[in-house]
Amino acid sequence: MQWCIKILENTHVQIIKQQNIE
Repeated sequence: MQWCIKILENTHVQIIKQQNIE
């Protein structure tokens, strides 16, 4: 199930990056 954690981490990172851009 580690792949699920990886996907969640990637999504979280993308959200943080988008917030930083704004």
